[in-house]
Amino acid sequence: MNQSILQRLKEDQKKAMKAHEKERLMLIRTLIADIRNEEIKCNKQELDEPEVLAVLRRGAKMRADAIVEAKKVGREETAAKEARELEWIETYLPQQLTEEEVREKAKALLADLGIENKKEMGKFMKAWMGKYRDISDGKTVQRILGELLQD
Repeated sequence: MNQSILQRLKEDQKKAMKAHEKERLMLIRTLIADIRNEEIKCNKQELDEPEVLAVLRRGAKMRADAIVEAKKVGREETAAKEARELEWIETYLPQQLTEEEVREKAKALLADLGIENKKEMGKFMKAWMGKYRDISDGKTVQRILGELLQD
């Protein structure tokens, strides 16, 4: 049976404790706490997988933004720490589509929906996110969509 992300986090927490990986252990504890806080916020006993993925994606985005900011001010050590944490979080997220895959799927969806101009971008994004939210980056999709569509 396919184990949940939360179960994997708890198992990895034990492994990190036994291996004395302090940095990884802190990250896993933070992620588990973020999931618990989201459960409390949503007044739920347990989050479903898409909700857990959303929490992890927020953590990944936060670290990606922190890397950019740390590099801007010359904090290479901080940027490296954030990059390691981002890499660890990404092991729990589904594999993302490559740019070529996004381009192919976007062309197919544009044809299916009959969209030919940027005015209908909202209709496209709604359909795209319904199908590929978990495996694609919205900024990449919008950039590629801008290239594919003319005014």
